[in-house]
Amino acid sequence: FFFRSATEILNAIFWARILYLSAAITPICFLVFSYIFPEDKPFLKSWKNYLIFIPFIFVAVMSLWPDALIKNVNIIQGKEKEIIFNKLNYLIYSLYLNIYFIWNYVVLIKKYFKSSGVIKTRLAYIIIGTLISTLIGMTTNLLLPTFGVFALNWVGQVGIIVMLTT
Repeated sequence: FFFRSATEILNAIFWARILYLSAAITPICFLVFSYIFPEDKPFLKSWKNYLIFIPFIFVAVMSLWPDALIKNVNIIQGKEKEIIFNKLNYLIYSLYLNIYFIWNYVVLIKKYFKSSGVIKTRLAYIIIGTLISTLIGMTTNLLLPTFGVFALNWVGQVGIIVMLTT
């Protein structure tokens, strides 16, 4: 909302950085959830489990650092704003998101095949619901902007509602 309503370049750049930081938070939180659901067992007992946060910290800093990920924003009257990325860092950002989401689904699908009853049903809903929103968001907010297509950039944020309602 704040990114889309920004009318000044500096505000748009700030909110674009927050938008991409927010997207980077999703797969790491989802990964912790994937490991603890449905057993609700402590995940961060071992120091090794904290290592999964290192790539996130790197991507989070890169998302906020001036010119590291987002270099500029073009405000075009009557159209979706265009974000100008640092191409190498955008590739790193994209790899992080893809690897962590794939990791999530591997964990959940393994649990699905090992489970039964209501837990299996819940896992199916989680996998289907989050996969739909992940595919929507990755396509409209990660893949299409790679090719300079920003017209559907708003769809990813709407698609997250599917993830939240599962």
